Amino acid sequence: MTSLHHNGIEIIARGIITDGVRILLNAPNQNPVPYYYLPGGHVEFGETGEECLQRECLEETGETISSVHYLTTIENFFTDYNGEHHEINLIYAAEIQNTKFLDIVSKESHIVFKAVELSKLHDIRLVPSQIAKFVLHYLNNGGYRNIGQR
Repeated sequence: MTSLHHNGIEIIARGIITDGVRILLNAPNQNPVPYYYLPGGHVEFGETGEECLQRECLEETGETISSVHYLTTIENFFTDYNGEHHEINLIYAAEIQNTKFLDIVSKESHIVFKAVELSKLHDIRLVPSQIAKFVLHYLNNGGYRNIGQR
């Protein structure tokens, strides 16, 4: 399958994956880490957002996720060294099957995974800011306790 970039618009599925104490985040494989973002990736043609998130997590971690359910959509515009971007982010809550939440290693050399304590989310740069605000609101209102319950 190929990624769907309609008129330069990127459709991305991202997951809030937490064990109730920590949240699993991605970051560029750089030291120091410049920013963090929710795990996920680009939706491919003919694929649902949920299927994309499951595929991306398996490809990037070798781990499966479950109890995936849609939360919201967040639109984002930004410019980086690759130019201008327009993203439609489909945000899901999910559980990861690995009980060793802290030991998840990326299968892709350009990214790393980090389990960040929920109490320390205010201390890191989570991007984009609209997603960071949603994540904080969702977690502060006990959203992680509802994962697996529809």
